[in-house]
Amino acid sequence: MSEPAAVEIVRVYQASCATLFRAWTRPETLRRWLAPGNTIVVSAEADPWTGGRFRIEFEDGDGVRHVFAGRYLDVSPNRRLVMTWTYDGPARLLCGEESQLTVTFDPAGADATELRLTHARIGSAEAADAYARDWPTCLDKLRGALQ
Repeated sequence: MSEPAAVEIVRVYQASCATLFRAWTRPETLRRWLAPGNTIVVSAEADPWTGGRFRIEFEDGDGVRHVFAGRYLDVSPNRRLVMTWTYDGPARLLCGEESQLTVTFDPAGADATELRLTHARIGSAEAADAYARDWPTCLDKLRGALQ
């Protein structure tokens, strides 16, 4: 049996680790960026403590709803988030699996942060390809949400 697929993306943002951590854990900020492509977040819930849960519901241009949800496995304020990640919606390729998302925040100079996103334990190479296409669009929106 082959190893589950993974996606890793590294970006540097002109923001502090604390600012980026808040962007990943506060519903009001999550609503501004955590949806791929041209989709928009319609609701966001986050209870960022180890054992807490999150849920992001977003809508595509045709009004179709999609949901990402999971639980926090490790919350290290301003340093790291580890969470389960499940999808529910019409993209059957992504449904029915629980993957794991790790996001780390490392200082990268004066008021800059290196964000490392590792989406692991993805059930198939095809699903990993879909996440590899979608995560960069979310992270682009994150940059805009920080301004």
